[in-house]
Amino acid sequence: MKLFLYIFLLLLSFTSQAQFGDFGGSNKDNLELKVFQRGLADSLFVNKATVKPGVTFEVLLDLKMKEDWFVYWQASGGISQKMDFVWETPDGISFVEMKFPYPRYKFDDTINSASFYNPKNPKYIAVFKVAENAKPGKVNVGMKLNWQACEKGGQCIQPFTGPTLYNKEIEIAAESKIVSENEALFTEANKFFPKMAPEGWAIHAFETTKDFQGRYDDAPSKKPVVQVTISAPMELDEFSSMFFPITESAHDQSVDHPITKLDSNTLQRVYELNLEEGQKITDLNGVFTYKNDEGYTEAIQFSTKVSDKAVELPKNSNAQELPYRNLSGENIKIESKNKGILHYLILAFFGGFILNLMPCVFPVLSIKVMGFVNQAKEGKGHGLMHAGIYTLGVLVSFWVLAGVTLSLKSAEQGASWGFQLQNPYMMFGLIIILFALSLNLFGVFEIGVSLTSAGQSVQGKTGFSASFMSGVLATVVATPCMAPMLGAALAFAFTQPPAIAMIFFTFIALGLSSPYLFLAIFPQFLKFIPKPGAWMETFKQAMGFLMMLAVFWLMETLQSLMVEQDKFFNVLWAFTAMGAALWLYGKYSPAYIEKNKRIIGVLSALILGAYAITYGANKLEEKTVLTWEKFDEAKLSKYLAEDKKVFIDFTATWCATCQVNKKIAIYPNTKMFLKKGVILMKGDNTKHDPIINKWLDTYESPGVPLNLLYDGKDSKPIKFPETFTKGMLEEQLQKLDDK
Repeated sequence: MKLFLYIFLLLLSFTSQAQFGDFGGSNKDNLELKVFQRGLADSLFVNKATVKPGVTFEVLLDLKMKEDWFVYWQASGGISQKMDFVWETPDGISFVEMKFPYPRYKFDDTINSASFYNPKNPKYIAVFKVAENAKPGKVNVGMKLNWQACEKGGQCIQPFTGPTLYNKEIEIAAESKIVSENEALFTEANKFFPKMAPEGWAIHAFETTKDFQGRYDDAPSKKPVVQVTISAPMELDEFSSMFFPITESAHDQSVDHPITKLDSNTLQRVYELNLEEGQKITDLNGVFTYKNDEGYTEAIQFSTKVSDKAVELPKNSNAQELPYRNLSGENIKIESKNKGILHYLILAFFGGFILNLMPCVFPVLSIKVMGFVNQAKEGKGHGLMHAGIYTLGVLVSFWVLAGVTLSLKSAEQGASWGFQLQNPYMMFGLIIILFALSLNLFGVFEIGVSLTSAGQSVQGKTGFSASFMSGVLATVVATPCMAPMLGAALAFAFTQPPAIAMIFFTFIALGLSSPYLFLAIFPQFLKFIPKPGAWMETFKQAMGFLMMLAVFWLMETLQSLMVEQDKFFNVLWAFTAMGAALWLYGKYSPAYIEKNKRIIGVLSALILGAYAITYGANKLEEKTVLTWEKFDEAKLSKYLAEDKKVFIDFTATWCATCQVNKKIAIYPNTKMFLKKGVILMKGDNTKHDPIINKWLDTYESPGVPLNLLYDGKDSKPIKFPETFTKGMLEEQLQKLDDK
C-alpha cells in the first residue's frame, strides 16, 4: 500500500510539472530565464548611489522579456494575476508610490475575455523617501513580485507568488549622488507613465444597471455597471482610445460593452461592477490612452467620485456604437444582423455537430462509439435502428427543453437556453449521474449484471432503451456548452416565432446526432475501428477519465448556484459517500455472491447512496446562521476601539485544514457566537493578499489557517492552534461577557 501511495504521489507530481512546467518554488530561476532575458535580481536599478535624509529615491524594475511574452498590468482586466509589488523597507525609509507604464488592450473573441497587459520591455518605478532623522549607512530595500506571464498565441504560466525577497542596496549619506549610467533607463521609463490630464479634459462616472449578454451564454441579465464619459479639448480617435479602470470592482469581461462616441471630442464606455449586495462604488481610478495629433500614444491618469446622476449628453450628438478593438486599430469582426434564416440554420446544424467535441458531451460520444463497435457485427439494419432511436432521444429532449424555454420566455419568466442547469438540484442530479457513469466505466460496478441470463428480446429492448437514454443524456449535458456558431444561432432563434424557433432546435439536435447517423448509414467506416478485443476494456476505462472531467467541469457551475458556496466542501463529501455506495454495490451485487451477503451488501449500498444524495442536496440551499464580514484592518481597529468582541478566520478555499476547523469547531459554536455577540471577520487568502500575509507573519503562522479572538478588553488576541476542537473554542467563548 505504501509503495502504491508513493507511486501515485510521484505520478501526481510528474503530471503537475508537465502541465505547468518549471514554474514554481525551487524552480524560480528556471522560470525567470524562460520568460525574461535576465533574473529579477539583476533587473533592479536605483537612480541614486547615495541619498540625503529627507530626500526621495527611486528603484526601477526593468523587465526585459523574451520574444512574444507579456505580463499583465496593475489591473489585469479579468481573472489573470495582475502585477503586484510588495516592498519591505527598513526603519527610516518609507514607500511613497508605485508607477506603472500604461497598458495595452487585448480582447480574445473566442472566449469573450479582455486583458490589460504590458508587452516587450516594461519598466516599473517605486518611489521611496528617507526620513529626516535617518542614520547614515547602507540599507536594503526588498521587493517581492507576484505576477503572471503569457506567450503570444501560446501558454500562460500559473500565477506566480514570489517568496523570494530581491534586495537592492542604498546608502544614506550627507549628500545625494545620481547614478549617471542609470539615467537613460529612468528617462525612458518616464515616457510611458500616465500624466495628469491637461487643462480642458473632463471625466464623469455614473453607477447604474444595464442589460447585457453574459460570457458563457446568450442570456441577457441585469448587472450593476459604471458608465465612464471622457471629454477632451481635442478630437479623439475612437479606434485608438481606451479606458483602463484600476478600481478592482470595475472589470471588462462582457461582450456587450462597446465604446460609444457621443461627439468628436467625447467618448463613453461601460464597465461591469463586481459588488456585494448593497455595496456601492464611490471612487473610480484608471488610465485613458489616446493618439495625439502626431500619431503617438499618450496616457492620462484619472480619478473621480462616482455620481448617481447620468452625464448630460451633448446636444445634437450622433452617438455611434463601435465594436471591440485593440490599440492597433484592428476591429473585431461581428456578425451582420441582416443575414437570412438559412445562414443561421446552417450555424445551428454545425453548432450542434461541434457540441460532440465539447468537454461535457464528448464522454457520451465515447460510450456510443463503444456501442457501434458492438453493433458492427449485428448488421447495418441493427446499427441504423440504434442510431435512429438515439437521434429520437436527442430530438425529443431538445423539443421538450425548447418548448419549456419558449413557454417561460413568452410568460416573461426570463428563461434562456440551458435554464434547467440554473437549478442547483438539477445540476447536482446530473453530476451524480455522470459521476456514477464514470465509476461504471472504471469497472467499480456493472449496470445490468442481473440481465445477463435474460432472453434476446429483453436484451434488444434494453439496448434500444439505452440508445434513447443516451440521446437524452447527451442533450442534457450539451445545454451548458455553447459551441462556436451556436450562440449566434440561438440568439437569432429566440427572436423568431415559436414555430420557426423549434425548427432551429431541430437542426441543432440533428447536428448533435449526425455522427451516429452517418456511421449507421455508412457502416463501412467502422472498419477503421479495431476489432473487439482486450483494447475495449482499456478504452472504456480511459473514457472514464473524460467522464470524470465533465464532472469536475460542471462542479464549478454547481458551486456558483449554491446559496452558501462554503458548503461546497460538504457536497464533495456526499460524492465520496456515493462512490463508496457504488463500490459496495459493485462488490456485492454479482450473482455468484452468497445470497445473504448480497442482500446485506446491496441494501447497505442503497442506504449509503440515499444518505449521500440527501445529505448533498440539503447543502445546496442551506444557509449559514453566522454572518461573516470581509477582513478589513480599518474596520477591525474601529471595532476594537469600541471594545467589541471579534473573531477572525484567516482561511483559503484550497486549505483543507481550514475547512475541517469550520466543520468541527467553528460552526458547532454558532449559538455561542450569537449569544456573546461576537463579530466574525473572514480573511480570504485563496489569492495572494499581502495584508493577510503581513498578519500571518506577525503571529508567526507559516500560512492559513490562523484564527484570532479579541475579547473586547485586551488589545492582544487569543491565537488558536492550527487545528482546534469545538471544546477549545467554546472554552474561550464562555469567558466572554454576554452581549
